[in-house]
Amino acid sequence: MFSSANVLNGVIMIKKRLTAFLFTFVSLIYLEVLIRLFTFGSFDARFFFTVAFTLPAAGFIFLFTLFKNSSLFKIIYNALIGVATLICLIQTVYFNIFGNLCSAALVSQGGDAVTNFAGQTLAAILDSIFPLILLLLPLAASVTLTATGRLTFEKARPSLSVTAAAAVILAHGLAVASLTVGGTGSFSPLGTYTSLSAPMDGAAQSFGLFSALRRDVENLILRSFGFSDTNDVVITEPADSDTVFSEEEYNVLSIDMDDFIDEYSGISKSIDQISSFIASRTPTEKNEYTGMFEGYNLITICAESFSPYAISEELTPTLYKMSTEGFIFENFYGSFSSLTTNGEYTFHTGMFPDVATTASFYAAKDNALPFTLGNMFSASGVDTYAYHNYLGTYFNRELTHPNLGYDVFRTPDRGLDIDIDWPSSDLDMIKASVDEYIGKNKQFHTYYMTFSGHYKYDLNNPMAIKNYDAVKDLSYPTAVKAYLACNLELEYALEYLVEALEEAGIAHKTVIALANDHFPYGLTMDQYSTLAGERIDNDFEKYRNSFILWSPSMEEPVRVEKLCSTIDILPTLLNLFGFEYDSRFIMGSDALSDGDGIAILANSSFITEDFRFNAEDNVTESLNGEDVPEAEVIRMQNRVRNIMNISKLILTTDYYSYYVDYLSED
Repeated sequence: MFSSANVLNGVIMIKKRLTAFLFTFVSLIYLEVLIRLFTFGSFDARFFFTVAFTLPAAGFIFLFTLFKNSSLFKIIYNALIGVATLICLIQTVYFNIFGNLCSAALVSQGGDAVTNFAGQTLAAILDSIFPLILLLLPLAASVTLTATGRLTFEKARPSLSVTAAAAVILAHGLAVASLTVGGTGSFSPLGTYTSLSAPMDGAAQSFGLFSALRRDVENLILRSFGFSDTNDVVITEPADSDTVFSEEEYNVLSIDMDDFIDEYSGISKSIDQISSFIASRTPTEKNEYTGMFEGYNLITICAESFSPYAISEELTPTLYKMSTEGFIFENFYGSFSSLTTNGEYTFHTGMFPDVATTASFYAAKDNALPFTLGNMFSASGVDTYAYHNYLGTYFNRELTHPNLGYDVFRTPDRGLDIDIDWPSSDLDMIKASVDEYIGKNKQFHTYYMTFSGHYKYDLNNPMAIKNYDAVKDLSYPTAVKAYLACNLELEYALEYLVEALEEAGIAHKTVIALANDHFPYGLTMDQYSTLAGERIDNDFEKYRNSFILWSPSMEEPVRVEKLCSTIDILPTLLNLFGFEYDSRFIMGSDALSDGDGIAILANSSFITEDFRFNAEDNVTESLNGEDVPEAEVIRMQNRVRNIMNISKLILTTDYYSYYVDYLSED
């Protein structure tokens, strides 16, 4: 029989358990809200999905309150709340430094980050101290409530525990199903959730940080077993199979694509997908600039955190000269917001890295990379050199860069006689290296990865200290002046380089190409807007940059209005230097060729002449005041998705090894 006492005890127990669940749910939602405020700074309708996914997450943690009231389960419960808190703390500090969220794969760079970013990490912690304290409140409350017995753990009947677990599973299923409310396209919340390589930022905004990170870990596991987004490759604009592309008119090699496909058919689904896609592409046409610099020396520079707003006629006359007297790319966008190794990878390969990982360059260290400038020049008998003014072991460059085709690769720990600092001097790097390749009366190709422009922009930065007198009177915040001071070291390095070329009598037969690795994430958007002299939006215009392409031999500047981005640098240079290559196999496109341009960002957002698409928000914005046809949006989305996915598959399958093998049979 039921007594009033039993009923009362039952009500009290239900109340306690409801309180435990609500506390858990509110704690996780509180963390999600703060993370959204401290990172993206705004909310939209998609936060509904964050709430939906937080319910089963809270339910999972709540399950541990249904076991025996013991110290063990209290520790487990608090540990889970602690893990959630720690994730938010790490993400807040990481975002403070880099301007985006940290993926699960970035753990592989954790050692390097601790060793090399220790000072910056400490500074970021101090800068974020108030948000970090707020993030700790749920954990403090959890520990206090469990210790005082206000948050109770009472052993439940097995049937109740099973029912609660089933409810968690059902809630998760309903949360996934709710994503269909946001559409089913590739860039919808559902498309992001089901993708095996969705960027963390877009995923976190679509369905919350914790679910985004969980999916990221799941995807890493799936990809380690060979799963991929192969099914996302959609061939929507196949070239006419009867068209013959002549080598005289197109950047193409005389490859029988049908025979090529047959040769390697069946090795894997991914190989078949890549081959079919490449066969469907129309190669770029040769143009008036094809071979313009054939026989010239080439110096390429991937410039750390470079920005066009660091260029001025007064402060940086050499950079100003280069940016106004050579090819002037009016609509060039650097594709990356952070992480040098990814920007450098795209700079060299004409392919996007696998943005779900941090190790695309490392993953390609043993791959065939026949189209890189180092390998193309080297195959032509030209001496090749590469230099970086930091440790060669950082990002494993001592393994990756020789595979790019550089006969010589020097860093301060590999024969480059300069002092190491954080950051080190670009000028010292040029001074220590230039005599190695100038004056030999031979054609050369040299690559530099600079370092002086590196975060953090304050008066503890050695390069900022060194050059601060030149900028101290400018009407900018200290961080902006420090950034400019750091970039003055690049200016002085280029000044020295040009003078050395002129003294050697080879400046007129040398081309210098320079582009950034990523956005200068060490500046806030307010600081960056101050530097630019206008409000810069965070989604697109912060990526607008300069691709400097200059030779003293150019009599008149050439203005290029076509939209282009980092992925287009390699094929543009290959065409200018008259190399024979097959443009269908490179995902970027010659920016000097005919046809509509497109600027693609690493998060799959893109800009065309008529509209721009924000992949993280799944929003299309017209640029000409006219309605954008949905079919055109989908067409361009598929184009970008294909470029991204084929880039990843080429990397993971070592696809170019088949290309090299096929050509060797001829």
